[in-house]
Amino acid sequence: MTDSQPEIQMIPVSSITVLNPRSRNKRLFQELVQSIAKLGLKKPITVSRSKEDSYNLVCGQGRLEAFQALGQSRIPAVITPGQMARMEREMAALQQHFKAVDATYGDDVLVLVIAVGYLSKLVANRKVERYLSQHHSEILTQFQSIISAASLDRDGAAAA
Repeated sequence: MTDSQPEIQMIPVSSITVLNPRSRNKRLFQELVQSIAKLGLKKPITVSRSKEDSYNLVCGQGRLEAFQALGQSRIPAVITPGQMARMEREMAALQQHFKAVDATYGDDVLVLVIAVGYLSKLVANRKVERYLSQHHSEILTQFQSIISAASLDRDGAAAA
């Protein structure tokens, strides 16, 4: 095996885990299945070894799913080295974390906007402001910090 041509191995389709699955266009997927059925697989999938007889998919989910749709039990694959496999697992974990953060971002912003609006009205009430100033100045300072930080965010977004 040379550095320019990686070794291709036939591995069981059932031993491959897709860590970061993606949805596919059904029409394009059917075209891929028909192409592989007619011409064969032009490019092997890429996997990393996760355990003795199991692999994580790095690249080629569509090709893997097409092989499964065709009832194939083994697929040509390039197996990446261990350090690359670790990096790929970390990237998959990072992508999952990003998806989780992205999924809750809108709700978090909405809650923040509501909270800032409430705090602004609360601090604008002179009686409340005076009471907090005399009895809980640290809370008043925190409320004012939150309000000013949110207004800076709005000013920055308006300028952009």
